[in-house]
Amino acid sequence: MTVTSVGYGDYSPVTPVGRTIAVGLMFGGIALLGVVTATLAPWLLERIAERDGAGEDRDGPGEPGPRADPPGGSSVSSGP
Repeated sequence: MTVTSVGYGDYSPVTPVGRTIAVGLMFGGIALLGVVTATLAPWLLERIAERDGAGEDRDGPGEPGPRADPPGGSSVSSGP
């Protein structure tokens, strides 16, 4: 109930049917908020990336970036 802030006002459901409907509406509201957030997040991130110019110097998909050698030596073995 706390996450929905339902039941803290002057009116709250008292009957079992009313409480059942209220619980359904609470879960529906939480789910709807999740769907709206999941829909808007990629759009918002894309807008921020466009505004900041992010992605201009990045490698495309499937293209590996530069690799660092592991500590203590080269990643290529020199043979036996």
